[in-house]
Amino acid sequence: MKAAGLLDQKATRAGSNIEIPVLLEARPAQSFSWGKWVQSKIVIEQSGKINTPALGAWDLTKLIENTDVISGKIDDAVLGHRSPIRSMQAVIWLQEPISESRLSEITPNSAHLDLVFLSPGLKGRKPIGWDAQEDCTLRGMEVCQSDRTLTGQFRQWTSMLEGVDEQILKWLGLNLSELQLRATEGKIYGAVLTLPPADLIDIQSRPEVAWAQIIGMRM
Repeated sequence: MKAAGLLDQKATRAGSNIEIPVLLEARPAQSFSWGKWVQSKIVIEQSGKINTPALGAWDLTKLIENTDVISGKIDDAVLGHRSPIRSMQAVIWLQEPISESRLSEITPNSAHLDLVFLSPGLKGRKPIGWDAQEDCTLRGMEVCQSDRTLTGQFRQWTSMLEGVDEQILKWLGLNLSELQLRATEGKIYGAVLTLPPADLIDIQSRPEVAWAQIIGMRM
């Protein structure tokens, strides 16, 4: 299964528990074609325990848990080979964090930005990922600020967090202080892109890119 996404609905109470509706997207094996959406929920018990839907690991999970030890790029001969592959989904990791505008400059026009990483990767610990969703209202923010860039949305979302959110953030493997630090920094450390093989050759050849790995392909 892919990551959960919030439904355009409010949290509700079920007895002493709080239930937050979410959608889960099935991810077919060996493909990043979109699967069927399944409705589920996150349950916060009165004790503070959080129960989330079980999401299986996939190639992206393995990569982002080890960004500091992965190296190398994809063989151009593989990407340039004549095949029915129309597009690929790949993780690129940057030599140094860059601005969102700089990422746009080095990204081919045909590429679709799926996700950005807003913190460095440490061994065994996933970096902060932010889905490239342009509509901030779908993130639970009732009002969109004038800065609708991904880093701008992240700053807006982080500004809404308070000390009382620490418990849930910790359970999710997040830290409020680090979220605030990365929001202020506003830098991008890596990204997930969907693009034709030829354009993957182009972007991984950029000096800004430390490594690139394929996580899916569409025939």
